[in-house]
Amino acid sequence: MDGRLIFDMDGDGLVVNIDLLIPRRRWKIGGWPGHSNAQKADMLLAPETIAVKSHSMPISILTDEDRSYAVIRLGRCAGSPRSIELSERCYAVLEGNRLCGLDVILAPLATERTKRRTSAALPRL
Repeated sequence: MDGRLIFDMDGDGLVVNIDLLIPRRRWKIGGWPGHSNAQKADMLLAPETIAVKSHSMPISILTDEDRSYAVIRLGRCAGSPRSIELSERCYAVLEGNRLCGLDVILAPLATERTKRRTSAALPRL
């Protein structure tokens, strides 16, 4: 996406990594949309999308004061977009089959915070 959002894919077009190259200081404060009904799935880019190499569209990013998440929107999501869970930390927001956003949790998840506290509390042997 115009060099600011980079999708790394495997040989079949399956997205395996996403890099966001917009500094956090340029993100605006806004709310987390929530994804209670998201189904787990993979994101596979169509060959015609991959062939273009670069897409120019407006990108907006919302976050909270702690920068614990990023709500990334690609253009506008009209109507009722749906979410798919790409991982425990990343959701794709789709309008039909068009990607119109990514919602990413950046802060440690509750299970990770619990593991850190537990391991820090254990005495050294």
